[in-house]
Amino acid sequence: MYGRKLVCFTDQDETVGLEERLLKLVDQSTERVAMRKDVHLVEAAWVTGRRIASFDEKARDLFHRAADRAAELRKISWVNPERQEEKPIRWLQEGAPDEAGRRLGRGLQRS
Repeated sequence: MYGRKLVCFTDQDETVGLEERLLKLVDQSTERVAMRKDVHLVEAAWVTGRRIASFDEKARDLFHRAADRAAELRKISWVNPERQEEKPIRWLQEGAPDEAGRRLGRGLQRS
């Protein structure tokens, strides 16, 4: 990844305390463990354009539900490349525009 220049270094100051704030939003310890495992996706998205493309529906659902109480999450768009109904290729070809229906806490109805 480094040799291909696919690693992006960012200022981590923007995400200081984000993980702790997000984990406090969840009551069940099993959900907290799952969120901790994937919080790096949210942190990376926060400092690199606020977009996530991931197959992980469990993680998306956890962060989607937490978005009710976390304004930071409501600014992040998430697409699952496997879900054709989300038109991920078109979205990426258009430059991954900020669309309300793709943001966590909004748009697609999650369980």
